[in-house]
Amino acid sequence: MRKDALLSLPMLLIILSLAVIAVYQQPVPVKEIHLPNVVVRQINQIVSTYYQYVINNISVENFNLALQMVSNAPSQYSDLNSVLFALILYLKSLLNSTSLGSKEYYFLKTNESLSQLKNLIEYHSLNVTLTPLYSLLNKIYVGISQQESELIKTEIQLNVTNSTVPGGNITISGKLLTYNGTPLPFYTVYITLLNKQYSVITNSTGSFELNLTLPQIYVREIEVTAYFLSTNIYAGSSTTAKVFLNYYQPEIQATLNQTRGFIGEKLALNFELKTISTNNTIVISFFNSSYTITDVEPNVTYSTIITLPNVTGLQSITVASLPQGNIAPASVKLTVNVTYFPANISFQSPGFVIAGLPANIQGYITPKFNGEVLVTIGNDKYYTHVTDGQFSVSAVIPLTLNSGNTPISVSALPPYSGTIVKSVFVINVLDFVPLGVVGYLTYYALSSRTVEVKREEKKEEKEVVGERKKFIYTDPIALAYYQALKAIEKITNEEMRDHYTVREYLNIVRGKIDENKYNAFSRLTYLFELRVYGNYALDLAEVNELLKVIMS
Repeated sequence: MRKDALLSLPMLLIILSLAVIAVYQQPVPVKEIHLPNVVVRQINQIVSTYYQYVINNISVENFNLALQMVSNAPSQYSDLNSVLFALILYLKSLLNSTSLGSKEYYFLKTNESLSQLKNLIEYHSLNVTLTPLYSLLNKIYVGISQQESELIKTEIQLNVTNSTVPGGNITISGKLLTYNGTPLPFYTVYITLLNKQYSVITNSTGSFELNLTLPQIYVREIEVTAYFLSTNIYAGSSTTAKVFLNYYQPEIQATLNQTRGFIGEKLALNFELKTISTNNTIVISFFNSSYTITDVEPNVTYSTIITLPNVTGLQSITVASLPQGNIAPASVKLTVNVTYFPANISFQSPGFVIAGLPANIQGYITPKFNGEVLVTIGNDKYYTHVTDGQFSVSAVIPLTLNSGNTPISVSALPPYSGTIVKSVFVINVLDFVPLGVVGYLTYYALSSRTVEVKREEKKEEKEVVGERKKFIYTDPIALAYYQALKAIEKITNEEMRDHYTVREYLNIVRGKIDENKYNAFSRLTYLFELRVYGNYALDLAEVNELLKVIMS
């Protein structure tokens, strides 16, 4: 393939990236997105076209460009990209090999990668053909076959221990011969067993022998393969034999007294190990923890207690026996649905409450338990102890609540579950009291602070055009709010009237100042309300930071 055929590659990558982002990056609240079928087909075709370029470049041995394209491919296809990397490296090694043995090895590895590539293309539903690669490999195979046809044929006679037990010893022996029975001395024969490779050199008569100890595995048969790689004189060959493992397979029967339980509840687990061995060990695993029971006798029913974890949903319990020589392990899995204990809650509260003042809430829970409940009013949460099914809390009604009906909810906390909601009528004086003289007098009365009040008269020519109250506060938070108020008035040309509440004025300037200043002013207004009407001790450092934002 000519390089100029890929001049549109950057644009293709941009389109591909946008398509992948559209498919894979969903907003957090959205669990699933359904694209129109035509859009999905277009995205699939773009991805298919891209990878077809990669395959075509590999088939014409343009490996550098193919590697570059794989490096820039979407990360969502990482499995496909990894196989393509391996395929390219094996093909390069195959084409650069000089010995026939190396060629056969890399030809085998290339075929393995090509088979994986075919499966992944089908898995991702890509419209990509591998015909160009098959054509290349066929050409290479013809060349290898021609070389092998000129070589002397060989064969391996292989003998292995027919059967043993897990962890037992086996002997692998045999001979490397030419097709007419001539021994080949001092050549390397490779043995593969359980994904491991060993090598042994033939002796002067072409014989070899390898003694191995099997791992403690419990499968019925193991395959042993011996192979000889081609040289410049002799062709390669291979043969396979099997080793059978003898062991006893026990069985575990286990039951729970119930398949559904509450958090912290104790369940009875019964199990019986059917085996021919004695002094067995049972391991019970449950929710990232396990414990061991030793000296378990066969065909005897045992009982133990399982405490359900502090997690709801289906949980797995595994009962397993440990292996002993020719006695295989056994296991069984049970499931239990863990839920919360249901709780019935009732509570009493005043018929109406005043924002900024505490309200007493008392309640009862059945069945009676000792634990905690969560009381929620507005955005405020109170965690309260429950003693013998009773609880009581003095909750301050948030100043941020508007006058009117407001829900109060009480929820039992795990391992119990249950919620009750009642409405109370909230009276918020901030909705009725203006910022003017009455509001400040309320502040003086609640805070017991002295304030100097001065009057200023503005005159233009001979006419009094208006007057404005100027307050000099000894309280730093009130002073900060006044400074901020003057700054906002100057920016917005919106004057604070005596009949406005501070919240009304905040709504008036909404959208007339930038977002940072507005958010700071909103927070400062809230702190001012807390100080004026609730006499709260506030963080002056936060007040000063807010004032800096507003005055900047």
